[in-house]
Amino acid sequence: MAFDTRAVTTRTWLLGLALMAACSNSDNSEPEKNDAATLDGSSDGQGDVAAGCAREDLLALVDDYFSSLEAHDATLLPLAADVKITENAKSLKPGQGLWKKASDVRFKRSAIDTERCGTHTQAILQEDGEDIIFGVRLQLDSGSISEIETYITRAGDYITSLGIALFSPEGVIKADELADSNVDWEEVVPKGQRATREELNQMADLYFESFGPRGIVAPIKEDCYRWENGFQTTFGDCSDFLPEPGTGVDGFITYRRYPIADVEQGIAIGYVLFRDSLDFHMFKVVDGKIRLIQAVVTATGYSATGWED
Repeated sequence: MAFDTRAVTTRTWLLGLALMAACSNSDNSEPEKNDAATLDGSSDGQGDVAAGCAREDLLALVDDYFSSLEAHDATLLPLAADVKITENAKSLKPGQGLWKKASDVRFKRSAIDTERCGTHTQAILQEDGEDIIFGVRLQLDSGSISEIETYITRAGDYITSLGIALFSPEGVIKADELADSNVDWEEVVPKGQRATREELNQMADLYFESFGPRGIVAPIKEDCYRWENGFQTTFGDCSDFLPEPGTGVDGFITYRRYPIADVEQGIAIGYVLFRDSLDFHMFKVVDGKIRLIQAVVTATGYSATGWED
């Protein structure tokens, strides 16, 4: 597929100017730090950023990021001089990793954090001609990308304790039409049914806590649907296959971070270590209840996420 790199570069330059202008007119005070599970999203995996970016500008930046992958050219992006990049917890330099092998981006689902100038996208694209399930978090600081956190799951990476390999790119793509639900991922939640940033992150954290021994029950709506690596694992009750309250174990889900929340669309994202796999969960929340869950789990063998500092 051919790309007009001049168009991408021009749009990216204009986007950078718009974002810098937005940041210069916003409240530049730093958010409070939280030493716990970072439920306000202000620490661990997010730089000290000024608040306020337009949704359409952030969506355009997401498009430019994926265009840069397909063009195998990181210079198309407004990268900060000290940009931090990880791919499955491994530190990279611009142009390394998937930038050398990506093609055929055919699906994207994004959460946009207009307050903190960040994005999270779940996508389906190809690596060396094979489908992968992909996730990326972008963080902007004064009009430049300061953080890029990426996740790649390939066929055969995640195998359950029952020996079932969970990997379905088509399931990721068709999730909205497969769910017998009246909510979609990227639809705007009516103002009266929205949660705050802290509430979104708390609901995600309660879901992870429900895997522990303290009897925590996550706020799940009766008609809730969950996908793991595109494989639908619940059909109306997202508490299916969770431990019975109080029967879980400590240390099952660790290194939890919540740097991104899309208040308008009601999406919380938790980045965690799921036993020894890298993992992110996306939660669609409407009227105080979790309605949809998308989980992406990588291969095993990890002891850190690369974002502990």
